[in-house]
Amino acid sequence: MRRWISLCLLVLLLAACAPVEQNPPVDGESIPPVTTEPVTDAPITEETSPMTTTDSLTITPVTTAAPETTTPINWDKTLEKFFAEQFGEDKAEPKAVEIPRDVLWDGSFYTPGNCTGFTVEEGNTAYCAVDGVLYSADMTRLVAYPVASDATSFTVPDSVKNISQGAFAGSRNLTRVELPDGLEIIGTFAFGYCQALTEIRLPNSLTEIWSMAFKDCDALTMVAIPGSVTYLGAAAFYCCDSLTTAIIGEGVTTIEHNAFADCPSLTMLMIPGTVERIHGYYYGHEPFKDSPWFASQTDEFVIVGDGVLIAYNGTATDVVLPAEVKSIAGGIVWPDTVKFITMPKAMYDQLYTMPHCLNTAEITIIPVE
Repeated sequence: MRRWISLCLLVLLLAACAPVEQNPPVDGESIPPVTTEPVTDAPITEETSPMTTTDSLTITPVTTAAPETTTPINWDKTLEKFFAEQFGEDKAEPKAVEIPRDVLWDGSFYTPGNCTGFTVEEGNTAYCAVDGVLYSADMTRLVAYPVASDATSFTVPDSVKNISQGAFAGSRNLTRVELPDGLEIIGTFAFGYCQALTEIRLPNSLTEIWSMAFKDCDALTMVAIPGSVTYLGAAAFYCCDSLTTAIIGEGVTTIEHNAFADCPSLTMLMIPGTVERIHGYYYGHEPFKDSPWFASQTDEFVIVGDGVLIAYNGTATDVVLPAEVKSIAGGIVWPDTVKFITMPKAMYDQLYTMPHCLNTAEITIIPVE
């Protein structure tokens, strides 16, 4: 029996090792020859292994692209450092400057107050200058305007999408700036202390106005904020002494703290029904303090936007919020007489989204279903 099994295994092994007979080619057809390349220890690159072609078979070597490299930020070669070197306290004489080719990063800076113009050294890949104004190399970002320029008006190029922080800050002679349709972002303090600026039109493409963007623009008299704006930053128009009219477009949902505070000439402020939140700087710091418009609001419950309570002028000890109140503005000042506030439980559960709106150490909140 064992011999029989061994014999069967031997027959199977021999069959597996036998050559396979190929079918004869069809008339006129030839079997392509198989070619191989010698194996070497050299690495495969496009130079050492070019495409290999035979009469009937093409072999393309596989290559791996070199990984992309990112130039590390050299914090000693930023505009911030460069401007500090060029316009230090002992170098206050007005002048134009050339941005060196190796200065490739902004850092945190505001345009020097004694800069009269910019040029950029050939080979700098980050910046370019046109008519003395500094831009990103692709002209989509206005980096810095020469604030010591004698020009009284300026038109921002159509390609610009972003005006950088402090780009125009302190421009002493500009009275009018034309912004392009297509502009999306006005950065922090971008026009701060432009005290001669009387006119600026905000385009409908604008989505973000960052903190202090127009702070202390004392000659500005009117502003219309388009409904496309999704972020109106803190103190955006703080201390604009001549601002009489501010119109906020339908679509804006949030107003950050102090956006129109300390505007002593503000008599008209239009807040659309889309505004859901008005933030406060701290408890007791009214969101529109020291403005005639706010002082003129004398209703018992002053409600704006989509049910935002910005002031209570009553004398009750136990205050029951009206049904139309959906949120409470930050910084609201409650009279000393108020000891209890009754509100819907749904609002009570959302109080964490309304910072600085209540002093719970002095006022007891009563949530009701």
